[in-house]
Amino acid sequence: MQLKNYQIDGVPYTLYSSNGVEMIKVVWINDLLLKILPDYQKYFPMKNNKIEWEQRCEVIEGWIEKNNAHYYISETEDVSVVEVMTAAAKSKKDCVVIETP
Repeated sequence: MQLKNYQIDGVPYTLYSSNGVEMIKVVWINDLLLKILPDYQKYFPMKNNKIEWEQRCEVIEGWIEKNNAHYYISETEDVSVVEVMTAAAKSKKDCVVIETP
């Protein structure tokens, strides 16, 4: 089940549920970056921009902490809602930021 068109601090998210009862807010990393670091594209491709990379990570980590989120990195573009919800539950989080290749 999916519910769309919600926002956390101006960042769009979708509510997902694997069982119709427990819900998790799913934020895609690109949506997050466009809101909290609008010019993040200038950091890619990375060419010895270590300081900029560290600043980007600090901003993301701050948002994740503030919003009780779990950071989930998928090795493929196909993301399992059940797997994401399980990872969030283990971390006692109600929001997941997903990064895919």
